Amino acid sequence: MSRFFGLDSHKAAVFATVLTPELGTIDQYEFPLDDQALRAFEEQLREDDHIAIEATTNTAFLYRRFRPRVAEVVVANPKKVGLIRDSRAKTDKNDSWILAVLLWLGLLPNIWVPDDETQEDREILGHRAGLVKEGTRIRNRIRALLTRNGLTCPSSDVASQDAHRFFDKITERLSWAGGVELASLLEQLDSVEKGIRKLDVVIERRAGRWEDLSLLLTIPGMGTMLAFTVLAIIGTITRFPTPASLANYGGTLPSNRASAGHTKHGPTGKAGSKMLRWAISEAVRSLVRQPGSFQKRYRRLRRRHGEGVAVVACGHKLLEVIWHMLTEGERFNEGTEAFRARKERRRAAKVQAAEKVSPPRPLEVIVQHLGRLQAMAGRRPSSAMIPPQLRTMPQFPVAPKAKLPPRASPPIVTTA
Repeated sequence: MSRFFGLDSHKAAVFATVLTPELGTIDQYEFPLDDQALRAFEEQLREDDHIAIEATTNTAFLYRRFRPRVAEVVVANPKKVGLIRDSRAKTDKNDSWILAVLLWLGLLPNIWVPDDETQEDREILGHRAGLVKEGTRIRNRIRALLTRNGLTCPSSDVASQDAHRFFDKITERLSWAGGVELASLLEQLDSVEKGIRKLDVVIERRAGRWEDLSLLLTIPGMGTMLAFTVLAIIGTITRFPTPASLANYGGTLPSNRASAGHTKHGPTGKAGSKMLRWAISEAVRSLVRQPGSFQKRYRRLRRRHGEGVAVVACGHKLLEVIWHMLTEGERFNEGTEAFRARKERRRAAKVQAAEKVSPPRPLEVIVQHLGRLQAMAGRRPSSAMIPPQLRTMPQFPVAPKAKLPPRASPPIVTTA
């Protein structure tokens, strides 16, 4: 007897709808998002259950926790589900109900869920992107501080040695508060830069597990960081049936409106991966400096439409080329053998240098919390089937004699 769960997850609570078509019953309740309540929820799960969760911040955590216990866990695309449900009656109760019903009917628009290793690669890249963003914010605050005092840093990078020598000279020209603020900002920037360098070592090591890394490194302008980002975000190229689907996921495919014989092309969509779009844009800006078809295409489009359109169009073309490279196992055909050999030597030197650096392992933190970890390991799981904080909702029985349509196969969705 299969059951279909629709879980509307939040930071502190989860609202659940349990649909049992064979009995014609619907149960709805809410439980807190803590370990005790989750254990109680897991104890009443069965192997033939099906769970639908809308993609949100803690979806990956819930997916990894529930997946081994049930038949399937489907992650719903929130934008497409939002088009189906009635936004004028958006409540936790209705959202979880819609998820359960669409999962039962096989109409739930789901997204691809990466494996654990790929998910960890994405988390590392997201953390590094956050540090880079934080470093940019601190740099802007330093420049704003100098502007308020009528000063301009001669170096383009405020973290360089030339910039630090300049700061030593102007210390007397700043007020006491300005000097304290500058010293604090420089200390924060130095800490962020150290964190980025440590993550670069980790990424240099983890990038070697991707078999197709050597293929993407044959693209001029694409180093280990960009190739690692592209592979981690794509995951497996088989989930993109055509080159256009990968370009659409990268946010480089223009919109198309065709009706009554009239076709109108509009701006590109932003529904794809922001990180993949960034990596492709960075690769394009370096690739167009090398002689070849991309440089010609870029210069022609820049003269006619401007810098932004030229970069996006070349990014679209590059994503299509990457699709063929990963699908057919071919290298980029515009690079010379000398260039590829030089790039491989630099890559080997970076890997060798990364192996000499010990990976960051917070052993001190583990030792400090060893007693607490041992106490947690000795706890017995809760024997309660339903957590005490559960707020029971009224049941909505379905007529047992009603004929329910057969469950259809889930739709194939290629975008994440």
